Amino acid sequence: MKKSIIAGLALLCVCMIILGGCSSAPETKTFSFESPQKITVTSISGEKKEVTDEDIMQQITDNITSIQFERGESSEDTNGFGSMISWYDTNGDVMETISVMSNDTIIYNSYFWTAMNGSIDIEVILSGTRHLKSWAMPLPLLPQSYK
Repeated sequence: MKKSIIAGLALLCVCMIILGGCSSAPETKTFSFESPQKITVTSISGEKKEVTDEDIMQQITDNITSIQFERGESSEDTNGFGSMISWYDTNGDVMETISVMSNDTIIYNSYFWTAMNGSIDIEVILSGTRHLKSWAMPLPLLPQSYK
């Protein structure tokens, strides 16, 4: 009887370890940029606006870095598109690029990422891109399983 209780407890411990290892917290991302020298914003039609005004760059950067994002499904098989924002370092190299799909969803590294706290203030981004004629936030074409 003692042996079957010990065997049962051992089996329970093994199951808990296996199941505990399988259930991981969702991946999250909070962006951080060290002194970007410029930002480019590319509209959905491909028009690109270079932003070098420090105040506008700070507003756009603060808007994105204040949000924690949770990784969702792959965006590989998606027909949706959004306007891209890229941050550049002092050497002119791209530090990060995101595609803004809506006020709470971006594409980053081929995945959808959803804002967990707050939302993207599209007006802040628009403030640095007023001359882009075709800037518009399209309705994203997300996969059915993501909606």
